[in-house]
Amino acid sequence: IDMYRYSMYNYIIERRYMIFGNIYRIKYICKREVDDVTVNRNLVSGNTSMLLLRLLSEKDMYGYEMIDTLSKRSNNIFELKVGSLYPLLHSLVKEGYLKSFDEQANGKLRKYYQITESGERYLSKLIEEWAAHADAVDMMIGRRMRGEY
Repeated sequence: IDMYRYSMYNYIIERRYMIFGNIYRIKYICKREVDDVTVNRNLVSGNTSMLLLRLLSEKDMYGYEMIDTLSKRSNNIFELKVGSLYPLLHSLVKEGYLKSFDEQANGKLRKYYQITESGERYLSKLIEEWAAHADAVDMMIGRRMRGEY
């Protein structure tokens, strides 16, 4: 049995069977459970503002839409809870990085959030800081992970 990574959340199991002298290979693409990848919550929470602002730089969204989009785009690494999302959104509104408005959608009144110019500048700053941090981490461990010592 060979098992190798197919993507971040999937792996392939290849089984070889010998039947009457012929080798048959059967490949299974298996989805790893989210529990297999443990992400330190401090890494997530420290960057949640940046991730939300990035989503809102693309289009206005309501809360559940943000949670769903963030989860899907990150292969379920970033699973934000409602109890964490709304206090964060309210603080970003209070700081002037977002503004909110109510709009009818499918017969429901939803609160949408929109990034402001100040929020765009703040997002650029957060992305710059993250890039510097990610580069520094890569210099420390990235080469070793790729087999470059």
